[in-house]
Amino acid sequence: MACEVLIFGSCVSRDIFNFDSAGNFNLVDYYARQSLGSLVGQPYSNDAVLQRISSAFRRRMVARDFAKSILQADSAIARADVILLDLIDERFDLLLLPTGHVLTYSAELAESKFLDEPEGNGYRRLKPGSEERRAYWLEGMERFFSWLQANGKRPAVLVNKVYWSSRIEPEGTAEFAVSQEAIGKANAELDWMYAQLRRWLAADQFMSFAPDSLVADADHRWGVAPFHYVPTYYRAASDQIMRKHEARAAAALRADARDIRSWGVAIESFGSVEEFLAAGCDDDGLCQIELAQGQYLDILLQDFEALRVKGARRILVALSGAVAERKGKMAPFFSGLGIARSLGLPLIAVADPSLALDGELSLGWYAGNESRLDLPFVLADILDSYARRHGVELLVIGGSDGGFAALQLGALLKSPAQMVVWNPQTSISEYSKTHVIQYLRSAFPHLQVELEGQDLYQALQSAGIRHDLRNYPLRDNVRVLYLQNQTDWHIEKHAGPYFAGGDYLRVGRGCWQEREARCVLSVGSWGQGHQAVPKEVLLNILSQLAEGVSQLQVAQGLERDPIFCALGAPGVCWFSAAGKTELSISAKHTQQAVVASACLLIDGDEAIAAMYAFYLLVNGKRHDMRWYGKSSEAVFNLPAIEGKLEVVGFAKDTFGEKLVIKVAVD
Repeated sequence: MACEVLIFGSCVSRDIFNFDSAGNFNLVDYYARQSLGSLVGQPYSNDAVLQRISSAFRRRMVARDFAKSILQADSAIARADVILLDLIDERFDLLLLPTGHVLTYSAELAESKFLDEPEGNGYRRLKPGSEERRAYWLEGMERFFSWLQANGKRPAVLVNKVYWSSRIEPEGTAEFAVSQEAIGKANAELDWMYAQLRRWLAADQFMSFAPDSLVADADHRWGVAPFHYVPTYYRAASDQIMRKHEARAAAALRADARDIRSWGVAIESFGSVEEFLAAGCDDDGLCQIELAQGQYLDILLQDFEALRVKGARRILVALSGAVAERKGKMAPFFSGLGIARSLGLPLIAVADPSLALDGELSLGWYAGNESRLDLPFVLADILDSYARRHGVELLVIGGSDGGFAALQLGALLKSPAQMVVWNPQTSISEYSKTHVIQYLRSAFPHLQVELEGQDLYQALQSAGIRHDLRNYPLRDNVRVLYLQNQTDWHIEKHAGPYFAGGDYLRVGRGCWQEREARCVLSVGSWGQGHQAVPKEVLLNILSQLAEGVSQLQVAQGLERDPIFCALGAPGVCWFSAAGKTELSISAKHTQQAVVASACLLIDGDEAIAAMYAFYLLVNGKRHDMRWYGKSSEAVFNLPAIEGKLEVVGFAKDTFGEKLVIKVAVD
C-alpha cells in the first residue's frame, strides 16, 4: 500500500515525488508559500488580490495562507501517514497588517501588488532572523503542533532537514542570484528553527543528508537556486521517507512485543528523557519514557520509601541479562526485585528498550539502537540524577550482557557507584555471532552492511555502537567487583582481553586488585560454563557491600565460600599480573621418539594451573601436535622422514594469554 504524504513546505519536498516511479507514495495535499509564523493571525479575506495572481496553483497557495487552511485540514491530516515539513519557505518576510492579520509575503503575494492596496497601508515587514519574526514563528509553531497533538498526528511529522547550497553542479555553468553571505544567514536561521522543532519532535523525526546531496543543479527544471538540488538529493529523500515510514509501521506491529500492564503496578508516562529528569519521579511504579516514535525506556521503581523513611544510603540498580527462550515473552524485562526486597534496598530496575523492537530478540547489551545510539549516556544521566538528588551511592548489578551494560556505565557515571558483574561480555563482537547479527538486524534495520560473513567488529563500528569496553576505562568514582566463573568460555574471550595490559596485584588464590583500586577480579568455580552467580552468593556479596565492607574484603571472603569456589576446583594462573614469567622448552629425541617438556616459572615459583601444547616441526612444517592439557610434557613418535626437527612449546594461562617458544630438537 502506498504511503500517504501531506506536505507543508516547498518544492524541495514536492519534487521528491517526481522521482517515485515505483508508486510508493500518494500525495494527499500540498501546502506551500506559507510561514508557520502566519498561523498566529486570524483568517484573512481579499478576493480582489487573489484574482490578480495569474497561476491557479499560486493563487491557491496564497488563499490558503490567508485562510490558515492547514489548521482546518482535519480529514487530510487524518489520512496522512507522513506529514512532511520543510522550512525553505521561511525565507519570506512576514507582513503585519494594521488589522492584526499576519500574512506570508511570498513572491506570489508580491505579484498581486498587495502592498499597493489601501489595506496594505501601515503594514510592517518582519525579516527572517529578526527577534520579532522569531517570536511570531515560535507562536505559530506552538499552534501548529498543538493542533497536530490534539489530532494525534504529531508522531506522523517528518522534518525534511535541508539547507541552502553554496555551490552549483556542474561547476562554472551558472551563478546564484543571491550572495554567499545571504546563503550563510539563511542556513543559520534554519539551524535555529530546527533546534526549536526538537521541543516537539524526536530525533528520528528529522531527515538528514550527505553534503554531496544538497548541491544546486544548474539544469534544474525550476532554474538555478540554492534549494533546487541535484537528482541525488531527491532519490535519497525518497528513500529516507519510505524507510522511516516502514520503521513506524514496524513499530506499530512491534507493540505486540511489549506490554507494560503485565507488571501490575502504577504507570506514569513521560514524553521525553528531559521531562522525566525534570519531574524527579520518586514514586514506586513503572515509568515509561518516550525515546523515539513508538519506543520507550521502561524503569521500575520499588521501595523508594526506604529513602524517605529508613534513610537508605544506597540504591540498587539492576540491569537484566539475556531472556531465555524469548518466544512469546513480552517486554519490558526487569530483574533484581526479589534481591532488593531481601536486602531492604530501594530499587531502580531498567529494561533494555531494544528488546521491544523484536519479539524474538533476547539481548541488546543496553547499547542502543538506530533511534537512540546515545542510550548508555541517557541511562548514566538518569542514574546520576537519582544519586545526586538523594545523596546516595549506586549499587549496580548485572550479569552477561547486563554486566556489559554495568561496565559501560562505569565509564560514564559521575556519581559514586559500585558495580557487581558476573561473567560479563566485554566486547559484543566476541559474543555468539547468531545473537549479534540478530541484534543488529533488529536494532539497526537500515544498517548498510552485509552481516553474513562480515567482520562483526567492523559492522558494530559502522553502526556507531560503543561495543568494545577496552576503549572505555572506568571513572575514578566507580568501583567494580568482577566475578568470573572459571569454566565459562567468557574467561578467555572477554575477561582476558578486558584485563590485558592492566596493572593488578594478586591478593588471593583467584583474586586480583587493580593498583588504582577501581576493580577487583575474583575467579570462582560455581558450576559448569556460562552460569549466573548463585543467588545466595550474590545476596551475601551485596549485603556486605551495602554495609560498607570493601570489595577486596568481600572478594577474599569468597575464596572461603564452598558455593563460590567449589572444593577441588583447579587453581588460577594469570601471566600479566605476575612480576616475572619465564617459559623454557626442551626437546630431545631418542631412538623412537621426540620428548618435549616445558618449564614455567612465575615470580620464581613453578606455575600452577597453566596449560601446555606442543607442535613437532619437520623442515619448518607442522608434522604432529598435542593440544592444550595440564601435562607439561609431550612425546611424539619419531618421524619416518628425515629433516630438521623442531618443537614449538605453548603455555596458556587461565585467561587465554599465551607464551610461545620454538627450539631445535637435540
